[in-house]
Amino acid sequence: MAFVNRGRQYSSSDDYKRHALFAKRLTSIDIFQSTLPSSAFVALDTESFGQDDRLLCQVGIAYTGSLVPVLADPICGKRSLRKFAQQNDISSTTINVASSTRETQVSRRIKSRFGNEYDADLESLNALIDKQLLEYDARRIADNKDRLILVVFEYRAEWSYMARFFPSALRYFSAWLDVIDFSREVAPGGNVPSLKKTLNPLGYSLRDVAQERKSEGAAHNAGNDAVITLAVLEGLQWPANQARLRSLQAYWRIISSHRGPPDLLRMPFTASIQTLDQSSLPRSLDSALCVSRTFSDEYHPKAISVSGRNPDCAWVTLHSLPQLNRFVDQLHGTTVYGKQLVVTSLYDPALALAEAESVKNQAIKHRREALRNAVMAVEELDLETLFS
Repeated sequence: MAFVNRGRQYSSSDDYKRHALFAKRLTSIDIFQSTLPSSAFVALDTESFGQDDRLLCQVGIAYTGSLVPVLADPICGKRSLRKFAQQNDISSTTINVASSTRETQVSRRIKSRFGNEYDADLESLNALIDKQLLEYDARRIADNKDRLILVVFEYRAEWSYMARFFPSALRYFSAWLDVIDFSREVAPGGNVPSLKKTLNPLGYSLRDVAQERKSEGAAHNAGNDAVITLAVLEGLQWPANQARLRSLQAYWRIISSHRGPPDLLRMPFTASIQTLDQSSLPRSLDSALCVSRTFSDEYHPKAISVSGRNPDCAWVTLHSLPQLNRFVDQLHGTTVYGKQLVVTSLYDPALALAEAESVKNQAIKHRREALRNAVMAVEELDLETLFS
């Protein structure tokens, strides 16, 4: 892949990894927290367009001299990104990068919610970002901080664009971190959510960065995402948020374990969930993730699926017949958001017998493999003894 702007082509190799700053990566929350009293932070986000040749469309940067948590709103129960930005005195800038590629229509983007936004061409980008970081460095000194740390989320695009289009930025930073490293540290059990999807388990509302009008466009704004990156960095420090992220990861693992209703209907211990009037499911059950959140902690399902957008049916597969019977007995006839649920057991004895036989065969196979490995280990030991 190449990065292309204004007729100039740049290699997408990892040459930036040889830069001295790249080796100064903060890779754990403990190391990051040890830097908090003496450091200011600049988050960087870039937006691009295109499939094969990525056009750099936008650069967003955001500065803060502190990372103080924001309390949830007592009414809606959510934290506000606007309050986070205000409380931490965050300055952000969004730069729209002009392109000479006329035949490509670049996505219209959400406007900046937290700072300035202006247009620039690629030739002036390096000087403009250098000037902005010089101002941020002056603020760092005024904030009585010893160093400036670069913050990104999934670093490759940001490092590639920075090294190619605005390399003077590199000289301002003493170290850098990738927030996704911290997500993986606190939730090591599988894939971690994207930047915006991490906001929910951290208690933030997306209303502050949502599309306000159709004429505005719906694509991400780099300056907004730079502020979000700082909010996620702050939020991942706290044990309660870390537990929520692990729970979200577990919910996604259940959802992604099978490919939809056909898979679940081939499992013996499945129940269907519909409403009495056969209308769409209530909002707490209107997606696979919602169903997983609602039932996972209590019933520990094996798999979950729904019938599509605005679903009128959900399927939940349990691990055994007693679990299935308990699920149906406790939920059938209950009312959720004014809608009475009809929960039906789809238990199939033939499928249960086939599954039990499959589990038995797998156990036999594993025992044979373990025995074979043990025999091979003994034979190798005997040979070593013979020729020693």
